Amino acid sequence: MLKNYRDDFPTLSGDHPPAYLDNACVTLKPQSVIDTIHRYYTETPGCGGRSVHRYGTAVSKSVSEARNKLARFLNAPSPNEIVFTRNATHSINQVAHGLTWEKGDVVLTTDREHNSNLVPWLQLEQEQGIDHRVVPSHPDNTFDMEAFEAACAEAGKNLKMVAMSHVGNLDGIEIPVAEVTKSLATTTPWWPSTVPNPHRT
Repeated sequence: MLKNYRDDFPTLSGDHPPAYLDNACVTLKPQSVIDTIHRYYTETPGCGGRSVHRYGTAVSKSVSEARNKLARFLNAPSPNEIVFTRNATHSINQVAHGLTWEKGDVVLTTDREHNSNLVPWLQLEQEQGIDHRVVPSHPDNTFDMEAFEAACAEAGKNLKMVAMSHVGNLDGIEIPVAEVTKSLATTTPWWPSTVPNPHRT
């Protein structure tokens, strides 16, 4: 079965295929993605959503189809809830710097965040006076739900954002998203989430 997956990735073929573990930096691309990117540059090099010539129309159609497929795959209520960005770093920066903050607004993260989900909050703490707080993990690095709930209670009405990686990029440890979401139901802070599929495969 593993060979079938490896066969999809040209970079994992050859006489001495690597055991590639650096997905946090760059996730390898399967041949189907490489082919699609090549086809875009050679057959339909247009701007989707803004150009009305045939290339732009073809790209718009492809993007719409991809958004619909992803919505079904993720069980999203609507394709309009699917947003494409360059990567998770870009996404979290758009969220962090796109909202209006007040001094004392609380943002919770875990103690195991990638720099992409740590640096923006540290910057906002210095620049705008938000209160970045860290929820500690259990000694075995698993998520501590009691510590999280205590941090939420302590923040009270000042809790504006819970920004946590669903799956750790270093060890694959997952946060119980359903439990976290349920515990936030009455406080309604922002709770951005990125898709963890590359770290699960």
